[in-house]
This record gives sequence, C-alpha cells and structure tokens, in this order.
Amino acid sequence: KILQLIGQTYTEQRQYDSAIQVLMEAQLIADQQNLQVLGMAILDKLCRVSLELGDHHQAKVFAFKKRTIAQTLRDTDCINLSNYLLAKAYLAENLLDSALSYNTIALNSALHLGRDTTERDIWIQQGAILARQNRAYPAILALEKAQNLEDKIASNAERLKAERLRQEMTIRRA
Repeated sequence: KILQLIGQTYTEQRQYDSAIQVLMEAQLIADQQNLQVLGMAILDKLCRVSLELGDHHQAKVFAFKKRTIAQTLRDTDCINLSNYLLAKAYLAENLLDSALSYNTIALNSALHLGRDTTERDIWIQQGAILARQNRAYPAILALEKAQNLEDKIASNAERLKAERLRQEMTIRRA
C-alpha cells in the first residue's frame, strides 16, 4: 500500500512537472506575441502549480510578474488575485506578516469591487493567517465573514434557479 501511494505521488509529481513545462512554453509564446491577457492567465496557472509543488519562491515570482502586467493593463481583478496568490505563497513559507499584508490588500480590493467568491476565499485565507498568528478572535470573525458570503452566494444561486424555473414555466404556459 505504501509503495502504491509512493508510485501515485511520483506520477502526480511528473504530471505537475509536465504541466509546468507546457505552461512555461505557453508563457514564452505569449510574451513573444505580446499577448498580455493570455500571459496573465498562464502566470496564474504557473503560480498555482508552483504552490502545489511546494516551490513557493517560484510561485511568488509568477505572482509578481502577473501583478506587474495587471498593473500595466490596469486590470484591478488580476491585481487583486495576484495579491491573494502572493499571500498564499507567503503563508506557505510561514512568513505570516507578509501574508497578512498582501491578503489585506487583496481583501480591501475585493470589498471595493464586490466580488463575492473572491472575497470569500480571501476571508478564508485571512482566517488561516490570523489563526497561525494565534489571533483566535479575529480569525473567527474572518471565518464568520467568509461563511456569511458563502450563504449570500448560495442564496443568490437559489434565487437565480427559481427565476429560471419561473421563466421556463412562463414559456411552457405560453
């Protein structure tokens, strides 16, 4: 069983390594063709895969590069997500002050933009950072805010579902 798990881990590691290579090639092409929006999407994936592989330094490099392009294009959503990914990388390295700083910047931007799912994820990460800093009460408050957003998202989804059903019934009646 242990050997099977080791083999599975090795296979997954090779798949991640392959993904990194393909994404790096795609990033090179995007840079050469000056496809900045595509480049940011690829950098996002590179950052996430690097975090999965445990290469936190490389993840930060990709997140900083994505944020630089996003700032050039004035894409506030991508800047926000880059700050979130930077906080995630710093959290993985246990650099809690830096993680909290980038996460707070991302949270402030998400609050301003009103992006519920992004804001929820950032609140969850904020709670994790605060918990690792042994700040239990603020961590609980952050997780409660994340739960409230989750409830709001679910409520909105139910409302949309009911509206679609009403529209479908109206069409059938007609």
